[in-house]
Amino acid sequence: MALANKVFSELNEQDLLELITLGVSEDRSTEYKLLTPGNSDNDKKEFLADISSFANSSGGFLLYGMDENQGLPTSLPGIYGVNMDKEILRLESIIQSGVAPRIPGIYMRSILLSSGAAALLIKIVKSWASPHMVTLSGASRFYSRNSAGKYQLDINEIRSAFLATEALSSRIKGFRLDRVNKVIVGDTPVPLPDGAKVILHIIPINYFQSSSSVNLVFAEENFHRLSNLARADYSSPNSFRINIDGIVTFMISRDETNMSYTQLFRDGSIESVSQFLLSREKDGKKIIPSIYFEQVIMDSCSRLLGFLRASGIEPPITTFLTLTDVKDYQMGVSQNVLFNMRSFLGNRIIDREVIHTPDVLLENYKNVDLPTLLRPLFDAVWNAAGWIGSINYDENGNWSDKRQGR
Repeated sequence: MALANKVFSELNEQDLLELITLGVSEDRSTEYKLLTPGNSDNDKKEFLADISSFANSSGGFLLYGMDENQGLPTSLPGIYGVNMDKEILRLESIIQSGVAPRIPGIYMRSILLSSGAAALLIKIVKSWASPHMVTLSGASRFYSRNSAGKYQLDINEIRSAFLATEALSSRIKGFRLDRVNKVIVGDTPVPLPDGAKVILHIIPINYFQSSSSVNLVFAEENFHRLSNLARADYSSPNSFRINIDGIVTFMISRDETNMSYTQLFRDGSIESVSQFLLSREKDGKKIIPSIYFEQVIMDSCSRLLGFLRASGIEPPITTFLTLTDVKDYQMGVSQNVLFNMRSFLGNRIIDREVIHTPDVLLENYKNVDLPTLLRPLFDAVWNAAGWIGSINYDENGNWSDKRQGR
């Protein structure tokens, strides 16, 4: 489909007119509408059926402002007299309240036309959380798409859709556990010394479940953006190599010892492993430097997500954190905390070798608040060390390097 091969945020009037020139007909991944839906329940249900059918199948585009004849686009009159910013907010509200579970991966943007009118383009990605049900006004309908457009799922198709989602979840978990086991036994693309390690996995779900492959030429040209999970002066890799999995970047130190690497897999998944973050001891105690630990992970996630975005890889993206060989480690906290809680710190150590945090989900790149997004990962590490959660967040959930961590 012509639109799918272009960057969504850069699509313009010429790209839409090209649909007419090329005769791109409505199909499984494309649907044209002349006007946006009205406010009646029937209009809203029809709109929700369209949106959910794309999410429950292979994703696609819904274009408003395009006229068509028997599925073939004939002209692009656009829509007049509508405030598109408000219209987008209205449609987003309809989706949020009329579909369950909530659909991640919906993008809307208006495109100004030379006539003064505007077109509204909606991109819906294949959902990892399907099947989604239209629930507006008591409805309970599941829809999908084939070459003829949307259709209502029967009970067997609904059951198969739920099983497919469970299979995807199991596949992602299996990938994570397999990679962690390889790191533990030393089967890594770059040899690392023995000892405790932090493993960050970033998995673009739609790439992971499809046959899509990352552009290795782009990755090679931009290898420096595949930053390592390390302090700032070691985060930008100075070397890389193509391997069977994709491309791996790493930092060669003066003594030629590797302490970290970042592996980009062909399906867009990223594995970043570091020994820097857990290499400190103080008075014979194994310490996780909590502020530094959280700051590096946030900075690395920001850079790696930036790379995926530049590569054209869209959310949803799931992120995991794993710590290995961390038994008897404890969180670094300020002297004030140590003094005030000295009689309660006896058991505040990690009691096992491997810590698996739950995953967090990035649904879109818009206004990403990484401290809030990643907090469940940090809280899980603090939980493992005997704390209620990260003490580097205040009562309003704001992260600061001026808090009680160390």
